[in-house]
Amino acid sequence: MPKERVIPRINEDKDNYGKVLSEEELLEKEIYELAKRRLKTKQEFFTHFGSYCVVNTGIFIMSLFLFHSMTLFLLSATGWGIGVGCHYISTISKLKLDYKDTKLIEREVDFIKRKML
Repeated sequence: MPKERVIPRINEDKDNYGKVLSEEELLEKEIYELAKRRLKTKQEFFTHFGSYCVVNTGIFIMSLFLFHSMTLFLLSATGWGIGVGCHYISTISKLKLDYKDTKLIEREVDFIKRKML
């Protein structure tokens, strides 16, 4: 079994001014980073969903007035809709943290801390 590689921490335990952070401040920093990642995941989904709505509205109008057929719109909305649905499921699964996941994450954080210290 290959040995796990330990990634060294580079100035993660210091603030922007070089002050060493306490454990509470480190925990707060980790929580802040987690919140930023969760927000980014949500924003990516809503950007995808918004572009889906805007583009398919345009295709609907174009199909209605130019082609007098809904085939293009239905193909586009269905195909891209499947992609948006998969993205939604992926986003929800990334954001969902139940008790079991929280315990696993805490155990992983403790493992990493032991390896780095």
